[in-house]
Amino acid sequence: MAAPQKHKYLVYGSPSAVTPPPEATRITATADIDFRHVGTHVSFLDYDLVLTFAGGFERRTYNGRDLRQVDSINIADLDRRMHEISTLVNVQHKTIVFLVGRMPVIPVAGMHGYRGCDLWREEMDGRQIAWHPVKPSVPCPTTDETCFHEFLNNYGLASNQFIVPDHLRRISHLLVGNRDYVFGFCIDSQYFLLPCREPTSPDEIYEIGLSAIRGTIQYQALVAGERPEWLENVTFVEETSTLKDLEVAESKCKVLREKLALHRDRKELLFETDDLLVELVLEVLNSVFKLKSTLVPKQEKPIEDIHIKVGEQIVALFEVKGVGKNVSNADINQVQDHRKRNFLDDMTPGILIVNTFRSSKTWKEKLQVVNADQVKKAVLEKVLILRTLDVIRLVNRVQSGIMTSEDVRDILFNKVGWLEVTDDAMNFHPE
Repeated sequence: MAAPQKHKYLVYGSPSAVTPPPEATRITATADIDFRHVGTHVSFLDYDLVLTFAGGFERRTYNGRDLRQVDSINIADLDRRMHEISTLVNVQHKTIVFLVGRMPVIPVAGMHGYRGCDLWREEMDGRQIAWHPVKPSVPCPTTDETCFHEFLNNYGLASNQFIVPDHLRRISHLLVGNRDYVFGFCIDSQYFLLPCREPTSPDEIYEIGLSAIRGTIQYQALVAGERPEWLENVTFVEETSTLKDLEVAESKCKVLREKLALHRDRKELLFETDDLLVELVLEVLNSVFKLKSTLVPKQEKPIEDIHIKVGEQIVALFEVKGVGKNVSNADINQVQDHRKRNFLDDMTPGILIVNTFRSSKTWKEKLQVVNADQVKKAVLEKVLILRTLDVIRLVNRVQSGIMTSEDVRDILFNKVGWLEVTDDAMNFHPE
């Protein structure tokens, strides 16, 4: 008699604040359970069940107790897993389990990095599942499902309340909480959201994952006993074509998500400094304005950050800065110093791009204009000043068709002073 086929389960990643344990494989009589880090080259589609943690893809930066920034630790892997989850659940009819601890609510306005930072957040948005924190958290929340008693007694902590949307109510089942306080539920016995406390150590992730998987498998076995297998033999005429349409739509969504991620990155022009800011400016210069500009290697600093060459001759140079104040005379002097070091005359375009007031608390503060004294000095030194805010607005003018990349290049190479760009117009100072 042939031995029953073993199942393959995957525990992927760890909560945001917990160092992941070493990658490992736990072998049981019925299944192999792989524990893998975010970014590992495995496919969700090779597993019968995938368990992951809310917040497992995001990196949080704090200023004291205040949450300053949230971004993804691996945006490429995040995009891949979003596509795989849809196929895993909708096409392969396999299982995804999210363990949900306390998740900070991130305001869209005023917070750097939100959308596209975490797999669980994207799934909640995509499935229109609303949630909000519960204060205080509820330890060992109640459940009528005995399959999850072990998991909830040892690791259960309800920190979030869910609101199941109308379009999912018929196919969802309450697992933890009650009708008024939904702490955990499943959709079609394939898509699970379970409340979970934060692990006290990296190694505890192993035990939490194993316990949650045991409860999920027991629950599915119980439900399967109530549902005849022959139902899967029934296929509607439109079902196959709908699945194909879904795959096409997901491919298009992936392209759109990549575009949105690029726009999110470009917003960081208003916040970043140092090397990251230089890289963001370089991307815009080349991708949007179609310049063939080059990042100057670090070992060659303090030379200009970016330059454009024809052959071996520098034909334009850029100084990029992120500062907590306005443009200064010292900033302008740096451009002139770069010319001198490269034995260039004043006719070589020198462009100063500054992320001014990068730590602004208000939008009004961020909008402050370049002072008249610095504008006059820029004209005298034959330097063109742009705030990163002006750069972003130039991008919008090109993308909307108001200007062409050739128009922008002509300005960069032939104007001096300060180019002020508003939502509606461009103003050259002084002119």
